[in-house]
Amino acid sequence: MKDYKKEIAGDLARVHKEFENLREAQKLLTLEKREEVTDLLLSGTAYHLQLLYTGFEKIAEKTLAANGIVLTNDGSYHKNLLDKYFEKFLFTVSEQFLLKELRGFRHVVRSAYGFDLAMPSITDKLTAVMNEWPAIESKIRNYVGLP
Repeated sequence: MKDYKKEIAGDLARVHKEFENLREAQKLLTLEKREEVTDLLLSGTAYHLQLLYTGFEKIAEKTLAANGIVLTNDGSYHKNLLDKYFEKFLFTVSEQFLLKELRGFRHVVRSAYGFDLAMPSITDKLTAVMNEWPAIESKIRNYVGLP
């Protein structure tokens, strides 16, 4: 049997590192006043936001698999994964909203649409992650049985 708990613990550590990177970016964004530097910081922030969500999705896949739930990869795989995770594990409406927003945001960042990414959208998502992620991470740790 696969050791999902160990794998999830490693994934959580990597995702937590992304959260810390985002916390640092938020600090730098409040201090920086030069537009060209702020634009670079926001681009990096967008990248780290999508990495945080990608890590969450890996955790969701493994957590569901550990509970005997494996999804097929159809055209709605990412939506179905999140929906199934919300069915199995309890998250607040605001936590669910944030994770759904990050799923869509990841698509925008990874695609050509990222060129048109609105900078206020990045800061809004960053603020939401700073507010909601600690509770999400705590719930995942609890569901998996990690300290």
